[in-house]
Amino acid sequence: MYYGKRKSISEEIILELYGDYVLNHGEKPKNIYRFAKDNEFEKKNFYDYFASFEQIEKQMLVNLFLKSVELAAEVNEAEEITSKEKLLNV
Repeated sequence: MYYGKRKSISEEIILELYGDYVLNHGEKPKNIYRFAKDNEFEKKNFYDYFASFEQIEKQMLVNLFLKSVELAAEVNEAEEITSKEKLLNV
């Protein structure tokens, strides 16, 4: 069953939709069925990427950590920072 106009869904889109929902409602969605329906994609497509909302939250933390490491590496490559500042970025 297709609920709307969204033609494709990806892991990134689901992460973004989930983050938007939590920011707008102050809580997790009640269930996957309703989350998918409200965001115009099929529930089965959710399960192509995630098994639960908890898995989404874990993936968001992993993504945040990886982005933090990436940004710290960029800062540490700058020549104008001291060794002490580089160490603090680790």
